[in-house]
Amino acid sequence: MAYNMKILIVNHHLVNFAGTEVFTLELAKGLKRRGHKVVIYSKFIDKLAPFFDREDIKFTNNLSLLKEEFDIAHVHHNISAIEVRNAFPHLPIFYLSHGTINFLEQPPQIDVNISRYGAVSPYIKNKLHKQGIPLHRIDIVNNIVDEKRFKPKRKLHDIPRRALILSAKMDEEKEKIVREACKKLNIKVNAVGGRFGEVAYYGIPYEINKADIVFSIGRGVIESMMCGRIPIVYDIFGGDGMVNEINMDTLKKRNFTGKTYAKNYTVKELIKEMQKYRKEQGEILHQTALKNFSLESQIPIIENIYKKTIAGHTNKKFDKDSLASYINTIKISILYQSQIRPSRLRNQVQNYRQELNEIKSSKFFKLWPLYVQVKNFFKFN
Repeated sequence: MAYNMKILIVNHHLVNFAGTEVFTLELAKGLKRRGHKVVIYSKFIDKLAPFFDREDIKFTNNLSLLKEEFDIAHVHHNISAIEVRNAFPHLPIFYLSHGTINFLEQPPQIDVNISRYGAVSPYIKNKLHKQGIPLHRIDIVNNIVDEKRFKPKRKLHDIPRRALILSAKMDEEKEKIVREACKKLNIKVNAVGGRFGEVAYYGIPYEINKADIVFSIGRGVIESMMCGRIPIVYDIFGGDGMVNEINMDTLKKRNFTGKTYAKNYTVKELIKEMQKYRKEQGEILHQTALKNFSLESQIPIIENIYKKTIAGHTNKKFDKDSLASYINTIKISILYQSQIRPSRLRNQVQNYRQELNEIKSSKFFKLWPLYVQVKNFFKFN
């Protein structure tokens, strides 16, 4: 770009280390590295806040506090697009959709004069087109991963020794199949994410690099390739199998979601898939991922999309009454939520304190130190 832009990046929620939340953080980091001024807005900010602070990226949960002028808004989620248009009537908006099922990922139900649309896969682009958006107004934006964080830390084993389940959604049945298949191949399994336990943002590359094979979908597959690991697309939607340089473009069309083939593997079938492992694929996938998903390769592409968005933006009238109605609905819902939650938390705290006092006053609690002494006496004598 010939000039540095002032960019407002908007995501409905920044609560957990999930798809759009992490994408927002990575995008902001990449744009900031290129010299752009970035501000983040989200109504719900929780676990990601310290990471924006660490990168010295400004964020807020109140649009009315933003008095500065922006060149463009990069927006995820329909409700957020409505909010931005209400606050900034003339600002060019680039709206990026990350999925086809979630309500928030659908285009806004009212016309808020979005200049250009984006999709993270060709499949999503076609869905947007079927909803009435012309193809020439939709750009493909690949998922992005920070190559400075996600990079190979060790070589792959000749024969896979360790596997990782990297998933927020995998059910117990699929987990059992993975573990049984790995057991038969003498592969140790670790699992992180969702019900397996969350891993801190900077801890995910460490977990990936300990494995040879990673079972995941979406961003997890890309992060694994960036670390030079061999991913198998397998999770809640079924499986698309082991990724290699031949099938990568096909699986990429649906963002490695497992929906391309949606195969429900048996243990025997999954073993056969895992036996396709070749350690040489790790470096091939690493280089391919750098070309297709790294901040260094993708941020310039996104900059050019912003440039088209700004150049093609025209101000036009939109339904201000409907817009105001949506905004008031959101504000009232948040108002009542803020009033109810503190009282519920106070009640919970009071209940916990009462239970704790009951435990402390019990005979068992008072006898506990004596029990420990007796136990240690017989243990060491």
